[in-house]
Amino acid sequence: MSVTTITRYPKLWQSLKAFSLYTNTRQLLSTGSQSAGDSQAFASLHGIRLITLVLTIYCHTCYLYSLIAANVYNVQVLDKTFWQHFTTNATQWIDTLFLVSGFLHAYNVLQTSWSTSSMRKTDNWFGNWWCYQYLLIVFKRYVRLTPSVLAYIAGLVLLEHYWFNQLTHTDMIYSKIVGHIGPYCVGIITAYLYEKYKHSFKISKKLNIILWTVCVTVNIAIISVGYLWILGYSYRNWLSVAYGAINRTLWSVCWAYMLFACMTGYGHIVQRVLAWPPLVPLSRLTFQANLYHALKLILNY
Repeated sequence: MSVTTITRYPKLWQSLKAFSLYTNTRQLLSTGSQSAGDSQAFASLHGIRLITLVLTIYCHTCYLYSLIAANVYNVQVLDKTFWQHFTTNATQWIDTLFLVSGFLHAYNVLQTSWSTSSMRKTDNWFGNWWCYQYLLIVFKRYVRLTPSVLAYIAGLVLLEHYWFNQLTHTDMIYSKIVGHIGPYCVGIITAYLYEKYKHSFKISKKLNIILWTVCVTVNIAIISVGYLWILGYSYRNWLSVAYGAINRTLWSVCWAYMLFACMTGYGHIVQRVLAWPPLVPLSRLTFQANLYHALKLILNY
């Protein structure tokens, strides 16, 4: 393509660059900032996404392997060990990804909406300019994610699995998507609080340590408490019902504070570890890995 054509049709050139192997590989392997979402304050998101995805895949692998293992006796014995329970019951890790997804989606909307005063021109919700922007962001996200989902559907068709929920993005491996609404909403609220208080948030070192300790302890307890049922304790009580109702949302609230603390400068060594530059390229592969690892497990097991 000539320089004149590029100058006359810049949008066409940008569209063609989207299919460039060189450009995409360079962006994928880059450890620097490429957009507002990759700023220093958001750097810890890369580590959170990667660690969460690795633990999610590990949990799914252990769980599926235990279901199809040939030696049933060994599986029964293994499932009674605390470590095996700790891994197979750690399905809450995926809720961390829903938290991050809700946060980023809401943050993008807030950045678009709060950058203009036009959202205050009318009280009609359907007439608000930000509503149009929100729908536009959803549409762009759908278009961006659908090609990968279509490739995944091709694999499901070959394996004779249901594909409609995958195409509409209402399944994405997890059959009961409604159970993840709580973590997603926590992410939306976290984005609003961050946008509003990111320049004014102050907290003492002592209180910050207490909150970090509480969040880590609560999340460990959420994963571990189910082990009591394996030991024979009854789950037919109101405490078990309360656990089933709020454990995922509570897990996300704890992660939300840790995320908020890292983005506002109160993450200290945890923030530096999560923002380690080599984690950035790997974190950009989390969606694809999260999508395709289930297909890989189906093929293997």
